[in-house]
Amino acid sequence: MEGQRDGHAGGISSLCRLIDEHAGAIDYDLMTRTRFLLRDVPDILDWETLGHFVRHLDAGSALRGELKPDEAGWEGGLRSPMLLAELIDTVNMLRWELACMHTRKGAPRPKRPKRMPRPGVKDPDRKIGRQPIPRSQFRAWWDSR
Repeated sequence: MEGQRDGHAGGISSLCRLIDEHAGAIDYDLMTRTRFLLRDVPDILDWETLGHFVRHLDAGSALRGELKPDEAGWEGGLRSPMLLAELIDTVNMLRWELACMHTRKGAPRPKRPKRMPRPGVKDPDRKIGRQPIPRSQFRAWWDSR
């Protein structure tokens, strides 16, 4: 059936809509990652290959930055945003501990700082299960699976 690629109806038409909306980002990703440009489609680079290229772009691509701007800086090859968030959390915790240490007896203690939210990372403070399994029951629990 015409217009159907990889079992998806309208593959080329949806790709054309994406190109209309984000041509600059797709062209930039093509320039920096391959030797092609959008003007090379369909003469040198066919539509199916362009579709595969766009579908498999990683988090550090310009297209992903336009589609999901809130996650663009957090993911990808650079680890500096995650390291910076961890550094901020560590400094905030140190400030809290020092404030608690210098709080007079009977005075209200400052609130514990919350971790900086990171996109795509689940809550690290979440606890799974109710209580730890006693050592005497561990073998039976392990073998029950």
